[in-house]
Amino acid sequence: MATTNRNFLTFSYAGKVGKQYSLRNRGDKSIIASLPKKAKKGTPEEELTQLGVKEKFQRAVLYAKTVKANNPALMAEYAAVRKGTQSAHNVAFLDAYKAPKLSDLRTDEYEGVVGREIIVQAMDNFRVKSVRFTLFSPDGTKLEEGDAKQSLVNGYDWIYTTQQANPSLAGTKVRVTAKDMPENITVLEKVL
Repeated sequence: MATTNRNFLTFSYAGKVGKQYSLRNRGDKSIIASLPKKAKKGTPEEELTQLGVKEKFQRAVLYAKTVKANNPALMAEYAAVRKGTQSAHNVAFLDAYKAPKLSDLRTDEYEGVVGREIIVQAMDNFRVKSVRFTLFSPDGTKLEEGDAKQSLVNGYDWIYTTQQANPSLAGTKVRVTAKDMPENITVLEKVL
């Protein structure tokens, strides 16, 4: 893929040139790229996966359009973090397309007493909106539930402070649910 800045020969030209390459513009750059290859027909399982990807793509496009039309403040935040020739619409689309990631659930300081911290790392390509902890007893009864607070030290640790005593620690299940701005949800569970 070749790019140029403000080339008067290719600026504002877009489309397919013969069966060799295509021209398009992104910001103030003209881009010459090879033509995309046609996708081969896959197995029924692959086609179901492709339908899921297509639906996810459509939801991300709809989210970006809705934010652009109805939430100028959030669109300005998306515009502030764009890179290179990326538009605010592209940033909003990617935020909706990618769910937050949860990892490194640390329960070693939790001993079943009130006031202990349970920590998880939550990251997103734009911003994690909320992280919620739910603790279940070994028989599946909900013990407690509450929101975690984002660490001011590193920004990716989310800290939950326990509120209830738990006399039967072994077999307790900790469920962490993270949401981002478009309400994508990621769940991480751990049995103690």
